[in-house]
Amino acid sequence: MLSRRIISACPSRGSRSVHVSASRSASEGLNRYSRTITQPKAQGASQAMLYATEGVDTIEDFDKAMVGVASVCLVPSVYLMVSVWARLEVETAAGGHWLDGMVVIPGCDKNMPGTLMALGRLNRPGLMVYGGTIRPGSCGGGADGRPKEVLDIVSAFQSYGRYLQEGQTEEAEKTRYETIRNACPGPGACGGMYTANTMASATEAMGMTLPGSSSFPAEYPEKWAECDSIGDVMKRLLEDNILPRQIMTRQSFENAMSVSDRVPFLADLKPSGKYVMEDINTIGGIPTDTLGKVMDRHVSWLTIRILRGNLAPGGAVSKITGKEGLKFTGKCRAFDDEESFVKAVEGGSIKKGEKTVVVLRYLGPKGGPAEGHVVPEAQVGGPIALVQDGDVIHIDAIANTLSMDVSDEELARRREKWTAPPLRPTQGTLLKYARAVTDASHGCVTDA
Repeated sequence: MLSRRIISACPSRGSRSVHVSASRSASEGLNRYSRTITQPKAQGASQAMLYATEGVDTIEDFDKAMVGVASVCLVPSVYLMVSVWARLEVETAAGGHWLDGMVVIPGCDKNMPGTLMALGRLNRPGLMVYGGTIRPGSCGGGADGRPKEVLDIVSAFQSYGRYLQEGQTEEAEKTRYETIRNACPGPGACGGMYTANTMASATEAMGMTLPGSSSFPAEYPEKWAECDSIGDVMKRLLEDNILPRQIMTRQSFENAMSVSDRVPFLADLKPSGKYVMEDINTIGGIPTDTLGKVMDRHVSWLTIRILRGNLAPGGAVSKITGKEGLKFTGKCRAFDDEESFVKAVEGGSIKKGEKTVVVLRYLGPKGGPAEGHVVPEAQVGGPIALVQDGDVIHIDAIANTLSMDVSDEELARRREKWTAPPLRPTQGTLLKYARAVTDASHGCVTDA
């Protein structure tokens, strides 16, 4: 873990640089990997290019450890692929540049696990700095008499459905525009306890961030102070050779999951409540100590469940927000891509009040390629590829089951008629990934 002895040994804020000035000589090993290019005289070209970088001025600087900073952005049009790219980018860049350590700065639930998987696979000293949550937005409260409304990114997601529901009138368009214009007042991840802040909180509980990282808003002084402290923390990780796999142990994963399974629900947070992550920071932040243990003053809202059943024999990840209850039964509406689903919403074929379970398939590790939530995925012929419109689906967050009222015999008949669609990527890294990747329950690894 990023233990107390590491934190207490680090001076308070200094430069925002993470260039580590090692007090030990090269032979003592802080530059365990970078020495491959910084020490041999035959690597003169590599060393010449390094002299052009900030912080490398003299030959003595080549005795220092080289630590990479990986900032990962989100590309909305390829949202589901970001986890794949984040892992590949960090792992490839850090390994290819012989970096001695890595500080990763993700800002989304998709790239957070990607960067953490890369750190674990490389297993060189490193930690995560969460990019931070966004401040809440607001609209209304003006002369037109419209009441003030606190907004976040989900308000923007819902604004289009609200616009359709209100008849696409001029007033509905005004409301829609004001919502999307004011929902995001600055930088940061989605403000409620959605997947980004949930993943960041779990990562802090595992011990892969400094205390408080998951709740400091992106624009707050606390986030800048956290960044200021990273260089000293990274130096200590290098000196003691503390590795990600020593931190991300089975115990630390179980500790992070215990927040969901064994800690009572105490906080009224979005999406099921009214407060956002900024409010959590105001009352003290995510209350984990540096050994990853939950303190007495804890609050919890992490309701992640792993569901299994004849619709997901290998497991499915579900986040229960509280709004939908702990059990739900509805009829299936299956779509082979997101665009078809959006058109169905626009066309009004998914009606308010009907108990419907929307199934989006061919979006798993091979089918997207993406990170996947249901195993086996549709691309390899999992039951999710065989479910049809009208099938009754049961979701039970108490029994942790995901099932459909379709007999094994009927599924077998459907499977005989099913043919796998061609992989979406036709060349490059994503095609190689889709061909080699394992399922989500086994980590979406490509070298199993």
